[in-house]
Amino acid sequence: AREQFQSVGFAQLQQQLRYQKAQAAQTASNIQVELGTQVVRLHDRVAALEKLAYAA
Repeated sequence: AREQFQSVGFAQLQQQLRYQKAQAAQTASNIQVELGTQVVRLHDRVAALEKLAYAA
């Protein structure tokens, strides 16, 4: 009975680890998308500033 209880606990830990790994992967993906968006915005701002500088 004790071995069965331990194996159930181990299975729960494995499931929890899988869930946390999936959460971490999703968080990393969200960060990557957000950084990509910010880089595009920054690039656009730099381009606009350069355009203003050349026009002056």
